[in-house]
Parts: sequence; structure tokens; C-alpha cells
Amino acid sequence: FANPPEQSAPSPSDPNVLTLADTDVAVHLHTVTPESGTLFDELDLSGRIDFDPDMVSKVYPPVSGIVTRVLVNPGKRVRRGDVLAEVTSGDYAGAISDLRKAEAQVGVAGKAMARARDLLDAKLLSVREYQQALGDSLQAAAEMERATRALKAMNGTATPATAGYLLRAPIDGIVLERNAQIGSQVKNDNS
Repeated sequence: FANPPEQSAPSPSDPNVLTLADTDVAVHLHTVTPESGTLFDELDLSGRIDFDPDMVSKVYPPVSGIVTRVLVNPGKRVRRGDVLAEVTSGDYAGAISDLRKAEAQVGVAGKAMARARDLLDAKLLSVREYQQALGDSLQAAAEMERATRALKAMNGTATPATAGYLLRAPIDGIVLERNAQIGSQVKNDNS
């Protein structure tokens, strides 16, 4: 960039000059008649246009399986949480099954614990047998916590509305590309 040549300030009485005064700076605008001519010189530069990586999210399913539905195409605007695709997955089905089994085990262990407490109070159960029931109850609760966290890590729900895993948009935005088609296999290792 070069500094423009020095010009003298126009006369305030010139009808083609508008002067805007600020407390510290005066700005002078000149009106001119347009003329034909070269407006600028051409400058060739090499470069690359790309997306801001902080504003782009590549989406991969956290489960392996087969794509059974694709609900978006490039150019579609999506909101965070919108369903992009559905994947039929053994991983997802296993996680839901683990949670259901853990929920059932917590129910059984809770009832066994209540019976053990009543029998211990009636002096019909040994302390060791009561402690075993307590251990079983705590173990069932820990397994339910593990199964819940595993499903949450997949961004899945315990009450799926469909049989497959629903891949959701992590951010608001516009779909730039789509690499999955119905019937394609996806893996949870981003390949």
C-alpha cells in the first residue's frame, strides 16, 4: 500500500464539497463526475479458499452398522439435534440390551435387599447373608450406571423411537457434503 499524495483542504464554500466535522477530525467528501478508465490493476495471487475449521463439524457415528436412512443432502440447513441418518447397529442394540438387563437386575436386587432387611430384623437371616444381598444390590446399581454411561457416550437414548441409532447434528449449520448412502457400512472409527 502506498500513501496518497498530499492535497490541500478544499474551500468550505465549494458546492461540490461536503465537510463532516467531528470534535477531533474533519472529513472531506468530494463529488466527482464519473469518467471511463481503468479502475484498478489486476493482481494474480495463489491461494486456497477453505472453511474455518472452528466452524465445521465432521460427523461420524459412534457405532458400527448399516445406514438405513439418510435424511439430509448437501445444502440443507440443520439445527443442533436434527436427525441426519439412521444406522442399524449391533453395538447400539447391545448397549440398549445391557441397560435393560441392568434395570431388571436393580429391580430384583432391590426386592431381595428389602426381604433380607426384613429377615435380618426378624433374626431369621445371618449378617453374612444380609451383606451378600447388600453387595448384590450395590453391584446391580454399578452395572446400571455403567450401562447408562455407555449409552450416553453413544449419544443414544434408552427409549429409542426406532430400531436404529439416530445420528444427530452436533451444531447448527448447513450440510456441506454427505458420504453415506442407504446400505453403506459405517464404522465407529471414523472410516
